[in-house]
Amino acid sequence: MSSENLIAKAIAYLNALSSGVNPYTGTKPTPEDFDDERLKRLFRFVAGVLSEQGKETKKGAVPVGSADPRPWFDAGKISPEKIEISETPIGVNTLARNICASFDPMEMQGISGATIADWLASKGYLKIENSGGKKRKVLGWKCSELGLTEIEGVHNESGEKYVKILYPPQAQRFVIENLKAIVAWRISRRSAAKNNGGRYGNRI
Repeated sequence: MSSENLIAKAIAYLNALSSGVNPYTGTKPTPEDFDDERLKRLFRFVAGVLSEQGKETKKGAVPVGSADPRPWFDAGKISPEKIEISETPIGVNTLARNICASFDPMEMQGISGATIADWLASKGYLKIENSGGKKRKVLGWKCSELGLTEIEGVHNESGEKYVKILYPPQAQRFVIENLKAIVAWRISRRSAAKNNGGRYGNRI
């Protein structure tokens, strides 16, 4: 495999890890996973590439680009029956991780919890409100249709209060059934923002 392909593969694996997915198992990483020799080799390889890149940058060379080489999330390639449905209500980020764990992370990028929540807000299941100068999502007028509930928590470090929306099984299934609509909505929003000179991220 060429060095370019190795770097592209390493980037894809690191992006999977940053999305909460072990690229070798397709599951949420555990502390024990980091004793896996395959992950250790991955980190050593990346450390070596960055070290060499640092040397080249000092010489005036242009650093290697870090764009994710994988295609965007494609809901058409998802097998809904492989996605874990939690009987206990879960947060949207856990739901997104469960979706991403159902496919090979090398095949494509994942979908984020933020995208799912934004789409639900656009449909009235959630709503966005300003609190202390910050935007947050709370229950919308259609929340009861999906059985959505919310709990209040406190961040350990800052002591700041936050609201977490919980998704029961019926809400999880609703999101999974509408993945194509969610992706189409996200892409249309990105295109509109781009056409208006704005920015809307590079990932689903």
